[in-house]
This record gives sequence, C-alpha cells and structure tokens, in this order.
Amino acid sequence: MNYWLAKVKVDQETSRGTIKKITEQFVVDAVNATDAEVKITKEYESYPMDWEIDTLKQMRIIKIIE
Repeated sequence: MNYWLAKVKVDQETSRGTIKKITEQFVVDAVNATDAEVKITKEYESYPMDWEIDTLKQMRIIKIIE
C-alpha cells in the first residue's frame, strides 16, 4: 500500500460571480508520485476551471481500520 496526500488548488466561482482559489485534499492509492499525478489528472480532466497540484507527498500509513 502506497498512499499519497494530494492538495489540489482549484478555481471556483462564488455566488457573486468572482473566482476564488480553494484547496481540495485527496488520499491517492498509487505506486509512485507519477502514478498519483496521473490519477489526479484523470479526476480533474473534465473540470471546467483552472486547477493545479499544489502538494504531493507520500503518507506513512501503517494500517487502515474500517
């Protein structure tokens, strides 16, 4: 198991019509950083506004408890 924390900055339109940059966080199950970037890109490929991966770092998770 390799998990990566991805922080993605996205442009979002407010109710007043202005553009605001927000940060969304994801935990990505990926083999390496490149694989995580590919998965994030697929997630956002149809997003109509600008976005960018701000942070991508490997997480050291011992166990997932369900």
